[in-house]
Amino acid sequence: MTAEVVVLGAGYAGMMAAIRLARRAGARARVTLVNESPYFVERIRLHQLAAGHTPRRRPLSSLLRKTQVRLRVGRVAAIEPRARQIQVEAAGTLGFDFLVYALGSGRRDASIEGLAEHAYDVAAEDSANALRQRLIALPKGARVSVIGAGLTGLELAAEIAEARPGLRVTLLASSELGDGLSPAGKVAVQTALAELGVEVRSQARVAAVGRSALELTHGEALASDVSVWCGGLSASPLARQMGLPVAPSGQLALDDLLRVPSVPQIFGAGDGVGITGVSAPGLRMACATAMPLGAHAADNVLRAIAGEPLEPFRFAYWMRCISLGRKRGLIQRVSGTDEPLEKVVSGRLGAKLKESVCRFTLTALAIERVFPGTYSWPGKGSTAAAAEATIA
Repeated sequence: MTAEVVVLGAGYAGMMAAIRLARRAGARARVTLVNESPYFVERIRLHQLAAGHTPRRRPLSSLLRKTQVRLRVGRVAAIEPRARQIQVEAAGTLGFDFLVYALGSGRRDASIEGLAEHAYDVAAEDSANALRQRLIALPKGARVSVIGAGLTGLELAAEIAEARPGLRVTLLASSELGDGLSPAGKVAVQTALAELGVEVRSQARVAAVGRSALELTHGEALASDVSVWCGGLSASPLARQMGLPVAPSGQLALDDLLRVPSVPQIFGAGDGVGITGVSAPGLRMACATAMPLGAHAADNVLRAIAGEPLEPFRFAYWMRCISLGRKRGLIQRVSGTDEPLEKVVSGRLGAKLKESVCRFTLTALAIERVFPGTYSWPGKGSTAAAAEATIA
């Protein structure tokens, strides 16, 4: 009997899950991929899109060729776990034996006055395009404020400053610049931003966002023609809306088998899921975690179809990659538990390595399409301690 498997979301996790499932299952499963857009969004390049570059648009149909994955374009309106059905706008009702929830994440707002009305973001392709058009319209000397100095904020501030040197770019960090980096990594980031003319304000918390100014919590006002919110991501709200169990973060709550314990036909992967258990604690939202999650969810669905024992997801970090414009970058080595190590690669070599990592995401999908089951990741099949020792 052929199992019906539906994958929701065609980001890094969903694409990996759908391709791996379809290519490894053969006649055991029929895989349907549901996505709101017919295009694959390279989210790790949205800061480039906003700054004026034009990344290549990639139709999902092209990335899925010869995989036997059925693509359905439409927004997921409802999940009915007991009936094992999905309601998709413009595509009708889909039944499933197994479901992989990979709907990802979007902009995370904060309780800051005027943020929703006046701040741009790069959390999605549409919002990145809106920021792109606004930046194009700015005159020389206009002020751009990037709120939040995590990896996205760092990358966006550097990209805008390099692509539009006539603009005055300010990066506002709520704590110290370079949190999560080693001392050498912090120096590399500070040097690159200084060379690009980015003004950095540390310990700067925003209290209000206006049309042409920001107000900091200590009362200072900053002129800002364009303000961009880079304060993190939040999980898709659909799991909560459908009454599925969610973690305090709003992510779909999974065990370390990547399965909803109370609904064992539902698996999950990517930014929109949170895992309990000791095998993979504290995963950050990133393509570096999304693709391994997608691959492992696919493998466990195949085990479930075959009636075999499922395996816990295991993962170990290896590095953090930051682009600082097209000519500068930073590769920060980290421990398996994501603690920064002293070793870094920066400058032009760092930029080249970062670009290689970005390109590899698509290469990995292409390889999986031809040689299914070959994609792997640090810590796979190891205990956390063994994974740490393996990559140290």
